[in-house]
Amino acid sequence: MSSHRWRIIAALVLLWATIPCVVSAQGVATWLETEHDFGTFNEQERTVKCHLRMVNTGDSALIISRVQPTCGCTASYFDRSPLKPGDTTAVELTYSAVARPGQFQKDVFVYTTGSVRKTVLTIKGNVIASPQTVSELYPVAVGDMHLETGIVPVGEIVRGRTKMIYLTAYNAATGPMHLDAHTPASHIIAHAVPDTIAPGQRGSLTIFYDSQLAPLWGLNTDTVTVRATGIGHTQELAGENKVEVMAVVIDDLEQAGKATPDESPHILAETDKVNFETVTTTKTLSFKIKNTGRQKLELRRVSCPERGISVKCNKTSLKRGKTATVSVTVTPAECSQKLINTNLTILTNDPENHNLQIRVVGLVSD
Repeated sequence: MSSHRWRIIAALVLLWATIPCVVSAQGVATWLETEHDFGTFNEQERTVKCHLRMVNTGDSALIISRVQPTCGCTASYFDRSPLKPGDTTAVELTYSAVARPGQFQKDVFVYTTGSVRKTVLTIKGNVIASPQTVSELYPVAVGDMHLETGIVPVGEIVRGRTKMIYLTAYNAATGPMHLDAHTPASHIIAHAVPDTIAPGQRGSLTIFYDSQLAPLWGLNTDTVTVRATGIGHTQELAGENKVEVMAVVIDDLEQAGKATPDESPHILAETDKVNFETVTTTKTLSFKIKNTGRQKLELRRVSCPERGISVKCNKTSLKRGKTATVSVTVTPAECSQKLINTNLTILTNDPENHNLQIRVVGLVSD
């Protein structure tokens, strides 16, 4: 390389070294606290409040542009004025404890100008519920343990599938309590998580439902016995109660509906009403049902919920074009009321009419 070229390079290096470095001044949000624990307090206090402080450690002013709580239970207040270098401000956070018993942890997003654009603040604590809130939110008592409901609706569930349901429990005792559950139903597994719940805190009763093992098509109603036992305090606080688990087991109608309409099974009943008129002694009436589709019609269940009315069918499946007889029997001595006005249900694998309802009417006379 020529000496002339070296001189040009050296001159450029010297020129670059003499150019001053210009760095734009920025504010820097430095938080003195990013978390506050309210500890345990009574719901009667209604709201609790804290202040989390921030210092501008930069060399230019900054502002808090926005504060965004992640829950409607938390409110915020902050100063929108520019914060000069070295100055301090605070974000005020207020938590509403009304009708919110148990432990909580809430995040709040704070947005600022300057080099630190977003900061997460956290508040937490444990709310001891008032007696009124316990009775309103957790009306089912198991000693001093309380459950949010005594009926667990699983809803419709396709045969072969499973579902998990969670039932909230609240410990209103002054000491920890042990929660457990059991049921004779082989298709239900129930247990508490955690099984020991501290005073003023919540837990869950977890119910696992296996529809493959459910004994009936359609509505299944089972009972789970829940027990609460006191730990470290008087056994008078222990209790027991029952929870009903209700599920409707159905065919995979979506899969069945993939067949063309002409190929799917179809149920056709010769009547939509069975009229017993006046019943004085045990009486039976019958009607026919037919499979008008190409695939086999499976009769999953034939039933009636009314006392004193029984239903049965002489077949459990029907090939194309075949018929079956459904018999309905009224036993007056077992009827709970004089007026008969109810439905019998025929559950099938017909994707368009899997839950056929037939009206049953009449009058029971002495």
